[in-house]
Amino acid sequence: MDNRYRAPARVLAWEYRRTLLLKELFLYKPDVICMQEVEKECFDWFISEFQKNRVHYAGFWEQKDGGLSDGCCVFFNRDRYHVYAMRTPDGTASENGRPSSVRASFSKLSAQHEDAKKFMEGAPDAAALKRENPLTEAFWTQMKSKDNIGMAVCFFDKITEKYLLVSNCHLYYSPSVPHVKAMQALLLMRWLETLVTYNQELKPALILCGDFNSLPRQKVDQLGMDTKNAESDEIFSGVYELILNGDLPSHHKHHPYWRIIGAEPLCRKMDEDNRHRKRSLKFELEKKTINGIS
Repeated sequence: MDNRYRAPARVLAWEYRRTLLLKELFLYKPDVICMQEVEKECFDWFISEFQKNRVHYAGFWEQKDGGLSDGCCVFFNRDRYHVYAMRTPDGTASENGRPSSVRASFSKLSAQHEDAKKFMEGAPDAAALKRENPLTEAFWTQMKSKDNIGMAVCFFDKITEKYLLVSNCHLYYSPSVPHVKAMQALLLMRWLETLVTYNQELKPALILCGDFNSLPRQKVDQLGMDTKNAESDEIFSGVYELILNGDLPSHHKHHPYWRIIGAEPLCRKMDEDNRHRKRSLKFELEKKTINGIS
């Protein structure tokens, strides 16, 4: 018995679990499958099993940062979809002359995304705040140290003759840093916003899947950290509020600025002041574009 999971060790073995998972896939026959924390060897095993059983699935695998062995993958039904080489800021999404998936490194996006950094600017006496609270610099150092990724694949649906953009991601896990997850969600949505803009003539619908390491509603302590304490306040988690509403106000306890200031009335006042609205985390992707989140 494994005390962490309260389950016999034999049922935790990957060889046992992968067979059950394969049976589920064959039973439901989904057109698109998204998985996280998948090692390349596991991805290749699924591809080989699909071929052995003459199931027409193909797929893409993207590795995490830092040379880690696992990553995210997307499988798709080749009878219904073919992969479209969408345009990206770096050129056409292709590998060896064939359409491919594209990868988003949250670490690199954190280093490159100047707009995300600017949500810190314009605060009353921002220079003094920065001197008194080193979390500002520490936050961005923390963001750039994470190995999490997102990925996206553009499909042409042979039945509807429309385009579909499928994104899969894995956000950071720790309940002690929900503000990091919220910022990763913002960077992901702005990255997807860019992909949609570069391919706007396709009018792609967007399906977002992933391991968000977040619950829709989450209990938090006085510092905004996730907790299981039944007496703690419950809020709509920052990741879900941002993705579903397109906006996360700075007085939300999962907003990085609230974590730095640590004072809700001040953050709320900033939100009410037009001069400081840019500290809300926002993206402009139309809600009608987002067809699902799981």
